[in-house]
Amino acid sequence: MRSLLLAGWAVTGGAMLLGLWLAWSVNSEFSYYSGIVDQSAENLRVLGWALAPALLMGGAVGAVVVTGVAANLHDGTRSADAAGAPRFRRGPAWWALAAIVAAAVVLIAWAVALSAEGNAAGSGLQFTPEGNVSDDQQAKLNTMALGQVAQMLIGPLASAAVAALVALVVIEVGRAARGEPRRAGSDAG
Repeated sequence: MRSLLLAGWAVTGGAMLLGLWLAWSVNSEFSYYSGIVDQSAENLRVLGWALAPALLMGGAVGAVVVTGVAANLHDGTRSADAAGAPRFRRGPAWWALAAIVAAAVVLIAWAVALSAEGNAAGSGLQFTPEGNVSDDQQAKLNTMALGQVAQMLIGPLASAAVAALVALVVIEVGRAARGEPRRAGSDAG
């Protein structure tokens, strides 16, 4: 089972990396900003704008699903000692789900800030008469591209946070439905 979980995390991680690469490739393409249209770049741009967000979303939510399955499997195979322990015992995958929620919230704030910075960078962009940019203008183009990629990340991060939170609730409701012991000092009813 462990190898299947590892494969699931590898596939979802690969989808995220491919989505990030595609998002960067599309948004850092010079012709997007200069208006000089190259058909192969245009084809990549159309593909990237459609596929990159889907890969990012599928990878983010898929990683949560695999982690949720791992947390549920761990929860169902607890030892006899753990069953009677009056502590808040949860496996590593459960804590990974909680970490996904926290990390996603922080990364959403970061992505919003990068997106705003990218939008602001475009206001001072200037091209030479040949349609090129200087090195300092190229830095603005890179900031704009990073802002576009950050915009693509906000939805997948929010979805991952919600999915991880739902997974935690489902796991805890399952524990309560099985009548697992409560912490010491709680009501027994």
